[in-house]
Amino acid sequence: MGIRISDQEIIERLISREHEMITLCYNLFYDRVTKLLIGKHSFNEDMAKDVFQESILAVWRNTAKPGFKLTSTLFTYLSKIATNQSTRHLENADADKLIPLQPSHEKVLQEPLIEDSTLRDKRLTRCLDCLTPFCKQVIKLYYFERMSADAIVQHLSLANTDSAKSLKYKCLQKLKVEVSKRYQQQDFELEYTYI
Repeated sequence: MGIRISDQEIIERLISREHEMITLCYNLFYDRVTKLLIGKHSFNEDMAKDVFQESILAVWRNTAKPGFKLTSTLFTYLSKIATNQSTRHLENADADKLIPLQPSHEKVLQEPLIEDSTLRDKRLTRCLDCLTPFCKQVIKLYYFERMSADAIVQHLSLANTDSAKSLKYKCLQKLKVEVSKRYQQQDFELEYTYI
């Protein structure tokens, strides 16, 4: 039978700079937080491990700040940090592969999509399917479900609206790359049907 230790005691010992508490936090929360990252952001295990380690270090740094006080469970606190770290990780991933978005591509996304499957819609769907599930979700929330940045922040547990807008931009860039790989610009310059 293991020794029981409360979240508050762990935090107090982290504040006292007891290094073994990092190892304890790592062992206590690794499985749950990495499963959360893998499920929520479709990370692979290595990516989830990297983000988790960055999150543990952030907890260590945060507990060194004067007046630090834990206002939730340690798991909730660590999960929120991991979510924020994963957002930053997604924003920085493949940044060198991004191509400037041309107005014609954003116009395709801004136009209301009609229910019947037009050729343009099929092409766009093929390109969307090449994105990560998280990017695909961001695009769908903004453009198909017409959710506001504030609503997306709540829905995806993001840090703030700037994160949501930045993610939208990055995901649109990735979509642009997919569109450019498969199609020519004129393939999307069709007459638009408004609902």
